[in-house]
Amino acid sequence: MPHNLYLHSSIGRTRAVKRDPASIRSAIGMSRIDTIASLVIAALINMAILILAAAAFYATGHDQITQIEDAYRLLAPIVGTGFAAFLFAITLLASGQSSTFTGTVAGQVIMEGFLKMKIPCWQRRFITRALALYPLIRMTSDRSLMGEFANTLPTRLLVWTLFVAISAANLWLVVQTVGLAG
Repeated sequence: MPHNLYLHSSIGRTRAVKRDPASIRSAIGMSRIDTIASLVIAALINMAILILAAAAFYATGHDQITQIEDAYRLLAPIVGTGFAAFLFAITLLASGQSSTFTGTVAGQVIMEGFLKMKIPCWQRRFITRALALYPLIRMTSDRSLMGEFANTLPTRLLVWTLFVAISAANLWLVVQTVGLAG
């Protein structure tokens, strides 16, 4: 993932390094080792997952999996329905959290490095929440998309109230930040 390269260069920047050429070369070398090692480990883990899944499915005669739902249905008889659901839930949650974390931190690194803007963590969280909440609320409230699982009226009232409150807090922070900067 390209954004991880920004993240790793930022990690290297946080190390206390003397400003002489030998120390800088050493720090660059350590950063290179750190980045390559972490990318290789991630690639090996991804390959292991794919190889094990392919071997398990091929051994049972299932070699045409086109959707993640197919993989779940085929995994259930091998590891059990309850365990398969648990395994899928945990791996999807871990994958989502990992992607979200690295993407967010890499975005912060890019913003601080290229735009020379440093925003405290709590302000960044407030600002980014509204951007994520609006489509989430719209989709989960859409009966044509969610069917019977769409948000109920009390839930919609609650989440839209929270959305307005969070957005108002974001707007206040932006006005306060621009007002202080100007």
